Amino acid sequence: MTEFILAEGDSWFEYSILGRDIIDCLKSEMGEGVKIINLASPGDKLEDMIYGNRIKGVFGYLSFHEKQQFEKLQSMVKKNNPKVILFSGGGNDFAGRDLYSLLKHRESADKKDREISVVEDLLFKEHTESFIQDYLKNMYIKLIKTVEGLDEKIQIISHGYGYPNINDPVEICGIKILYFNRKYFLQKGIINTAHQNEIIRYLIDLFNDMLKDLSLEYNNFQYIDLRDIVKDYELWENDLHLNPEGFKKAAREFKERIMPIILSA
Repeated sequence: MTEFILAEGDSWFEYSILGRDIIDCLKSEMGEGVKIINLASPGDKLEDMIYGNRIKGVFGYLSFHEKQQFEKLQSMVKKNNPKVILFSGGGNDFAGRDLYSLLKHRESADKKDREISVVEDLLFKEHTESFIQDYLKNMYIKLIKTVEGLDEKIQIISHGYGYPNINDPVEICGIKILYFNRKYFLQKGIINTAHQNEIIRYLIDLFNDMLKDLSLEYNNFQYIDLRDIVKDYELWENDLHLNPEGFKKAAREFKERIMPIILSA
C-alpha cells in the first residue's frame, strides 16, 4: 500500500528544474511505498500559500485570481488521506525584497553618543517582531487548525531555515551577482557584512522561536530546527538556499520525523 505525503512550500521544497531541494532528496531517501505529492512553488510567500494572492493573466490582460493554493491543499488532503504534510513557508516573507521594508537606512542610525546597536538602530524592531510573531504566526495557526479540522491525526512537519552568510558579491564573467539579500542591505546603506549577518540571524531566530512555540502548543505540528544542522557555510549555495549537500542533510532530518509516523498503525 502506498503512503502519500503532501508537501507545500517555497524553494526549499522546489528549488529548480535541476532538481536539488529537500523534497528531491527525500524522494531518494524514502524509496518505494511512499509517494510525495509536491505542491511547492519557488518564490512563494506564506501569504500566497495560506491566503492565495497570485494573479494570472494573458499578456497583461484578462487578469484573474488563481484558485487559492490553500484550497488546493485541502482538496489534496481529502483525496489522498496523508499521515504527513511537509511545510516550508515564511522565509520569503522577510527575505529578499521584503527584507527592505524591515530595514532602517544606515544614515538614520548615526549615534554620536554611543556605538551603533545593530538590531535596535538598523531594524524596525517592534514592527519586525510583530510581523513574525503575530502576522506570520497567525497564518501558521490557520494552517494547523484547518488541517486538524480535516483529520486530527495528520502531522504537519515544518522548519525554520538556517543562517546563511551574506558574502561579498560573486563576480561571474565580469558581472557582480549580489544574490537575494545583500543588495537590499546596500540600498539601505548597510554595507558592513557583520551587521548584515547579525540582522539575518536575528530574523531567523525570531522565526524559529515562533515555530517552536507553535510546536509546543499544537499536538499536530512539529518543527525542525535546522540552524545547527546546516550551520557550515559550505552547505549554502547563496544567501537564501542550501546547496545539494545542504538540502540532503536537511532532508535526513525530515525523514527521521516522517518514518515513525508512516510506520505507526
